Amino acid sequence: MGGAILSLDSMVPESAWLWAGTNWRGDINKSLVDNLTGVVLKSQNPEKLCANWEVALGKKRTRSVDEFSIELEKSNIKFIEGKDGLGESVDAFILSTRKSGEIYKRAKERGFIRNNMVALGGVNFILSKTNN
Repeated sequence: MGGAILSLDSMVPESAWLWAGTNWRGDINKSLVDNLTGVVLKSQNPEKLCANWEVALGKKRTRSVDEFSIELEKSNIKFIEGKDGLGESVDAFILSTRKSGEIYKRAKERGFIRNNMVALGGVNFILSKTNN
């Protein structure tokens, strides 16, 4: 798949997910981030990239003015035009949080703010408010 690696799997039982560690459930820290709720993929041809993902996922896309997206059960994939010449890649992860101010503060202290966004390893992190 262009833009990212696609993996649709689960382990039965969950404890069989050995490469995550023997206590992987206990190692999940939700003190700042509640969930990963989406990913933004960029491409010089986002419509074509989205069409490829539609086929792989068996899901239909939606379109807004400047992006295509595929809605999943608890998340979505957005497809935007990449203008940086880097080809198809992950542009951002969308994180659901109740503590975006704290995350931004910590990122700024560590030098991880670029263009007013949290950015690490060439990927942006979009902080969205947890709905509750």
